[in-house]
Amino acid sequence: EDRKSFVRRYLMPLEYYANMPAAKNIILMGGLHSGKEVDNLFGLKSCHYIRTVKRFFEARGSKVTVRVGSLPDDDTVYASQSSTFVQTGGGYSKIIAKLVNMSGGTVVSPPYVD
Repeated sequence: EDRKSFVRRYLMPLEYYANMPAAKNIILMGGLHSGKEVDNLFGLKSCHYIRTVKRFFEARGSKVTVRVGSLPDDDTVYASQSSTFVQTGGGYSKIIAKLVNMSGGTVVSPPYVD
């Protein structure tokens, strides 16, 4: 999978979030991976994306917390307890969405996610 298709699949454009009702509190979660397969430029772009999304929601009046760098198992448990979960692309987000649904929460999915 090349980087352009990765970005299109996993990162939502701001327009995706603009169509959602404003929320009082938002927690942005993500993982910054390291290793030979990930270079510094890709990590910097991820940080820029997180800052951009954070500022977008803050401008709408939301209190935004960023949760990055936690263990995937801890993030899974944490996110599965969400009252509302905004799904992005990829299998990890799909698993969390199923767990949120099972616990009675609401899942917002992009149009192309089945």
